[in-house]
Amino acid sequence: MNKTIAYCLLPIACCLLSSCGSPERLFSKAQKLEGKGFFVEAGITYDKLAKKYPQAQLAPQALYRIGRIYQKKLKLFSYSNRYYETLLNRYSSAQPWAHLAGAGLLTSPNYFPLHAGNFWIEGDSESGGVNMRAQWVCDEISSNTYCMTRRIFAGSHLVKEIKQYYRIKGTQLRQFERSSDEAGVIMLSYPFETGRSWRTVSEGKWMEYKIEASGERISVKAGSFPNCLKIAERNLAYPRSVKYNYYAPEVGWVLTTTALVGGAEHRSTELLSCKVFPEEF
Repeated sequence: MNKTIAYCLLPIACCLLSSCGSPERLFSKAQKLEGKGFFVEAGITYDKLAKKYPQAQLAPQALYRIGRIYQKKLKLFSYSNRYYETLLNRYSSAQPWAHLAGAGLLTSPNYFPLHAGNFWIEGDSESGGVNMRAQWVCDEISSNTYCMTRRIFAGSHLVKEIKQYYRIKGTQLRQFERSSDEAGVIMLSYPFETGRSWRTVSEGKWMEYKIEASGERISVKAGSFPNCLKIAERNLAYPRSVKYNYYAPEVGWVLTTTALVGGAEHRSTELLSCKVFPEEF
């Protein structure tokens, strides 16, 4: 069944299902349909439960499962985010589903995939990585906390190794210098709307991040990536200098450029290759 038919059927076909059944029976039925790979039918059943029994304990979980189906199986992110937002608006205190819905919003699509074993090879754009290369490797050190190890090479010589930590808090991705830190630097923040900006402190300096675009096609050594998110990063002490980072859906960072405000961008570093494991459903 193609995606167009799938997303048309999911919201409207609930009436085709039997009207009987307790929340528990409907949830069990939806789980069985998921297990057999009937994701559209499972979504219809979860949706029926959430609408017919909004006070049921299983209602928040049902909304989350619909969001996951749209996000991971149908790749229809506007629909998945609709269900995640409904969950947060109606059941903000229902844990862990509210927390998972926030993470779902931030990762639909996923511009910074965090999964143990993911790695990216970065290189300077001028020489294609001959002069400078960096290896990024992701490790999970605890629940919802990831360590990114960046090993920087000049030619074949290891120059520096840097460890940074990442954690999703609500609908934000935050970067930390130590795993025990609490505040962190806000690297990404949902919703990904052009023109939206936020300020955060990094190494004692106020930084401003602004979403410049969300549908860019970027070509780098690793390939051509559509629908990239473009984020401007400014040190407020030097507001005329701008660094732009581009992130590709389900891949992560792909390009960094620099510019003066209003001036042309100059490529600094870009993605040479990567291995990104799909998130478990």
